[in-house]
Amino acid sequence: MKQIVAAKETHPLWGPKKIVARLKRIAPELAWPSASTAGAILARHGLVSVRKRARLRACGNGPSPQAEAPNAVWTGDHKAGSGPVTGGAARR
Repeated sequence: MKQIVAAKETHPLWGPKKIVARLKRIAPELAWPSASTAGAILARHGLVSVRKRARLRACGNGPSPQAEAPNAVWTGDHKAGSGPVTGGAARR
């Protein structure tokens, strides 16, 4: 536990996953905790902060353009992953 905290203090930009990976490489004979446990240890010592989740926002480009003549405005509706190449609905 002391080595995990010391590694975080030495490298403040490293996360628990990288810290545990580096410590396993340095001393593979020791039983290191998982990255989530290392993150809990770092949180207990106040060395990591919880990131605020990004707010989901509605997509869109604003109002639809007004058509001045027939076939003047064309739109497309694309659904990713639905074709036979990507294994979408055609494969099911």
